[in-house]
Amino acid sequence: MKKNHFLHGNGLKISAFVPGDSQKRLPLYAGLPTLEKHRFASPYAATLELFSLAVDHVYIGDPALDPLHFPFWQNLAFDNTVSLEAELADFVPTPIKKHLIQGDQNRMDDARDLIRLEKSRICFNTLLLAVRQTTSRPVGTITIDNQKYGRYSGEICITKVSLEANEKINCIGQIKPSYLDCLPYISAGQKIKLRFN
Repeated sequence: MKKNHFLHGNGLKISAFVPGDSQKRLPLYAGLPTLEKHRFASPYAATLELFSLAVDHVYIGDPALDPLHFPFWQNLAFDNTVSLEAELADFVPTPIKKHLIQGDQNRMDDARDLIRLEKSRICFNTLLLAVRQTTSRPVGTITIDNQKYGRYSGEICITKVSLEANEKINCIGQIKPSYLDCLPYISAGQKIKLRFN
């Protein structure tokens, strides 16, 4: 970060590479990232980390990307939105699923352990959500506060750390494994949307 600020201060733009998630580059087939720590990381989290370090342009250091994940790149490039693949429980009402697909943003008062979707409580506070599937919450669990949470009812969160079960919080879905390492880089005010197969 210090070096990047120095370069920016001298009028330079910064580019860096992340590994691909499909065909790897010859001769080692081990990805070609700028940072060694990204060699076996997902290109999604690696990209988000580079942007958090004031890198201006990110390039894929391998010949190909998996086309299934193009929505991540499109949403990030054109709308500055982090688009994550997830699975949703069958019992989740359609309005909640639509809200997650259309997108929201992490609250400006960023929480340490959770991504809290800013508009969710306003949208769903009157649903009077019954207590359902109040299990433990591993990293990447999508939750909604149920009617036992009073004025917080309807708030949708994504866990950034593993948390214990809470009778006031329904577990409604899970971020897919290839996107879990993106969660630490979703900062205050970051736009986010979910994709479901």
